[in-house]
Amino acid sequence: MTGLAKEDIASGDPRAAFLYEGDKRLLPCMGRQPNPQYPHTERASKDWLEANELVTSGGDPNLVLGHRLPSFTDRFTPEQIENCDILFHRFPNRDARTTVAAFDAASGTIFLADQSLTAETNRNKNKFILVNLLPQMRKGQWGFIDKGATVDIYFWPYDPASVNVNIEYSRRSVCIEGHGQSHLAVRSIICERTSAAGHRTNGLYAVTFGNSARPPYSTDVTLENCWIRDTYRDGSSYAPILARYVNKFKVLNSTVSDAINQFGIQCAGPFWNKHAGAVEGCVMDRNIVLRSDQTPIRLFGLENFIVSRNRFIDCGQAAHANKGNIYQGGHNGLWWHNYWWACAGYWTFQRSSAQFFGFNFIHGDTSDTNGRAVEDQNFDRTSKIKNLSPATGQGINGDCYFLNNILVPWRNAAAFSNSLILGSKSENAINFAVMNNIVNGASFVTERLIRDGVKTNVYTNGKPFDVTDRVLPFSDVYADVTRGDIAVRKDSRVLLAPSTAIDTLPGSDGRISLQEKFPDFDGFGVDISGKPIDLAKPPIGPARDLTDLERLDPIWIVRPEIEGAPIVGGTVKVDDGYVMALGHAPRSYQWYLADDVYDPQDAWTPIDGATSAAYAPAAKDLGKYLACRTSMMGVHASSLMTAPVAESFPIAEPVSLLNPRAVDARKFAAGYWFETDTFTASDKPLLVLVSTLNSVLGEPARLSVTIGTKGRENGTGEKLTINPETALRTRNQLTLATILEPGTGPRTLQVKSDDNWSNIHLTVLEVDGLDSVAVGPVSGGSKPTHLSPTIETSKANTLVLYAVSRYDGNEDPITWDGGKTLIEEPTGRGHPSNTLRLAYAYELAASPGTYSKTASWLAPQGAATSFAIELRSA
Repeated sequence: MTGLAKEDIASGDPRAAFLYEGDKRLLPCMGRQPNPQYPHTERASKDWLEANELVTSGGDPNLVLGHRLPSFTDRFTPEQIENCDILFHRFPNRDARTTVAAFDAASGTIFLADQSLTAETNRNKNKFILVNLLPQMRKGQWGFIDKGATVDIYFWPYDPASVNVNIEYSRRSVCIEGHGQSHLAVRSIICERTSAAGHRTNGLYAVTFGNSARPPYSTDVTLENCWIRDTYRDGSSYAPILARYVNKFKVLNSTVSDAINQFGIQCAGPFWNKHAGAVEGCVMDRNIVLRSDQTPIRLFGLENFIVSRNRFIDCGQAAHANKGNIYQGGHNGLWWHNYWWACAGYWTFQRSSAQFFGFNFIHGDTSDTNGRAVEDQNFDRTSKIKNLSPATGQGINGDCYFLNNILVPWRNAAAFSNSLILGSKSENAINFAVMNNIVNGASFVTERLIRDGVKTNVYTNGKPFDVTDRVLPFSDVYADVTRGDIAVRKDSRVLLAPSTAIDTLPGSDGRISLQEKFPDFDGFGVDISGKPIDLAKPPIGPARDLTDLERLDPIWIVRPEIEGAPIVGGTVKVDDGYVMALGHAPRSYQWYLADDVYDPQDAWTPIDGATSAAYAPAAKDLGKYLACRTSMMGVHASSLMTAPVAESFPIAEPVSLLNPRAVDARKFAAGYWFETDTFTASDKPLLVLVSTLNSVLGEPARLSVTIGTKGRENGTGEKLTINPETALRTRNQLTLATILEPGTGPRTLQVKSDDNWSNIHLTVLEVDGLDSVAVGPVSGGSKPTHLSPTIETSKANTLVLYAVSRYDGNEDPITWDGGKTLIEEPTGRGHPSNTLRLAYAYELAASPGTYSKTASWLAPQGAATSFAIELRSA
C-alpha cells in the first residue's frame, strides 16, 4: 500500500497500523533472535539481540548512546537500519523506545535519537531489538516507510490471495470513551484491534473511563461480560481497560487478551493526601487477563477495593513487569482467590497499607532466579509525606495479612528461600500476619510482625519462623518442580498439616473480622476451588483439597534446548525444558529442517521418522538448520539450532594433558616459581586453569605462567596469555591462561604469584581449533550449596567450559546438572579450613545464546566462586 495518508491510521502514526489478514495478526518485521519464543510482541527481552558493546557517554550519569553488533548489522544498509525504532534496556531495569538517529557502517554502531537515558548494569544491559527492519520481513509480517504526510506499507501475507481482498489496518484508537460518565454499565461487547502510538498520557486506550485528576470523581461504572482483545500501543503504556478517578468502578466476568506493550487492567486514583482523597470501592472480580506484556493488574491510589477470583495467565514478558501491584496510596485492599499462572515478576505493594492477600495461587518469578513471589516494597521515608502509605500518613492501622496462599517454586528458584519477603523496607505503621501458607522460604523483619500473627505455615525451603511451622522438601509437596509439574502430590504430608483459625485475626489494635472488614465480598465461605470451608478450621493453602486445583492449560516457560553439535554422524538431543502444568503427560517430538535461520515455523520441513528426543544429522541435512517441536498435552514448544548442519565441528573437545593434575597443598611465598610434571604437547592450543588459595582477602593475585622444557631457568620459556577476568571469592581464586602455539614434545608449566599462596592446582587442556576465549560474569557466595555459571555466547559452533572452586570442608562432591564433567577433585591435602575443591564441565555450544549449568553439593561448606568460558574457533 503506497501513499496512505497518515491521518487515516489510528493516532495518525504508521507504527499503529497494526495489520490483520482475516483473523490473523501480521507482526512487525523485527531484528531479533531467530525463532522467538514470544513472536507476538516486541517487548520480550529474552528474544532480543545482545550487543557486543553498549556505547555510552561514560559520564555520571552514564547515558546510552547506541549499540554495536556488527555480526548482525553488517547485512543491512544504513538506510534500512535508520528506518527502525529501537527498544533497549535502561536504568532502572526498564526498557525504552526511540528511533534510530544514524547507523555508522564503519564502526557498526547504531546511534539512538534519544540519548538522555541512563545505562543499566544488569544482565540485560546490552540487549536491544530493531522494529520495522524491512529486509527481515518474512511471511506473516509487515513494515513501513514514512514519507512525511503519507506512508508506504509493505506486507507479506500468509496467503498470496489476500493481497487485494483480506488485509486490514487499524483506524481506531479508542473503542469506548467514557470520560466523565457516572452511573454507567457496559455489558457484553467485544472491543478489538484498537491501536495507538505516542506518549502514554495521550488517553488513547481501548476502553477508558473517568476524569482528569481533579474532583468531582465519576462514580458507579461497570464493565461486565466484555472481551477486550488484540490491542496495541507502541511503547510502555497503560492498559486497554483504563479507569482514572472513578469511585465504585467494577470489572466483572470480562477478558483482556493480547494487550501488546500494555498492562491488562489499570485503575487509578490520586494519592491519599491529594484532591478529594483516594478512589473508593473498586472491584475486579472473575476476570481473565491473558498475555498482557506488562503487569496484568495495576492499581494506584485506591481504598476499600477488591481483587478476587481472577485468572492472570502468561503475562509480564516486558522488563520490570510484576504479577500485580498496588501503588501510591492504596489502603484496605482484598486480594482473594486469584490464580497467577506462568506470569513473570512478583506481587508487590508500595506506599500502600492494610493489604489482605489470601487463598491465592502464585508462583516464583519466572524471569529471574531469586524466587520471589510476594514482596513488600514500602519505604519508611518520614521526611516526605508523599512517599508514605495512608497508614503512616494518616496515623491509622496498616496491618497486612497473608493467609492460606500457595507460593509455588519454579525450576530456577527451587533452591532459593525468599518467596515471601515482608518488612525489610516497611514503615512502622505496617505490620504483618502470616498464617496457613505454603511458601518456598520467607524473609521477615521480626519487629514488623504482629504478635502471635505467624502460625502454621509450611516451608518447602528455608528456615521456619514459628514452632508451629513445618518444613517439607518441595519434592515432598510437588510432583516434579524441576520439569514444571507443580501438582501437589496425593501422598504429600502437607495435606495433613495443622492450621490456625482465621475467622478473627490478631491485629495491632485488637482482633478483626474479615467479613466485617469487607462486608460486600461473598467468597469467605469457600476456597479457591469454590468448595465450602470454615474459616475457624481452614485448610493449609488455598484449597480444601490441594490435589484438585483448577487445571489451567500448560505453558512452556523455558523452551527445550537442543544440545550437541549439528554435524553429520553426530547426535543432537533436546532437553525437557520447563512446562508449567498441574500434572504432566509424556512428551512427543518432531524434528524439522529450515532453509534459513529466520524462516517462520510454518516454513520448516518435517523430517520423516524423526520423532524421538534425539536425532542424528545426515548428509542430506548439510547447510540446513535443525529444529525440534516438543509437545505435551497438545501444547507445543519449538527449538531451533542457529548453526547449520556441517560435516565437522570446528573446535575439538578438550583433552587433559597433565594426568594427574599438578596439585600441591604446601605454602609458597610470593615470587616462588612452581613447576609441574612433564606433559607432551603437539603444538595445538592449550588452555590452562590455575586454582590458588591466596593470603590476601578479596584481592586477586597476579600470576605469571610460562611453558618450556623441564628444568629450565625459572621464568623462562614462552609466556602464556593471562586472562584479566579471574573468579575470586575471599581468598579462593581461579585464573585462566592460554597459548595457541605451545610447541611440540615434552613440556612443563611454571607458575608464579605476587601473593603468598597455597593449594595450587593446575589443569592443562589441549583444545584443537581454539583461537580465542571470552569469560562470562563471575558468580559466587559465602556458603552456597550451588552455583550457576552463565555466559552469553556470540559465535556459532563454540565450546562452553564451566568452572567452580569451593572451600572443601568435608570432601562434599560437586555435581553438574548437565554437560560433560572433566574434573572433580580437591586441590590439596590441607586442613578443611583451607582445602579447596574444583569441578570443571563443558558442553558444545553450536548456536549463539545463553548457556548455563548448575554445580551443586549437599551441604554449605565455605566460600565458592565460578565462571563460564566460551572457547572460540577462528
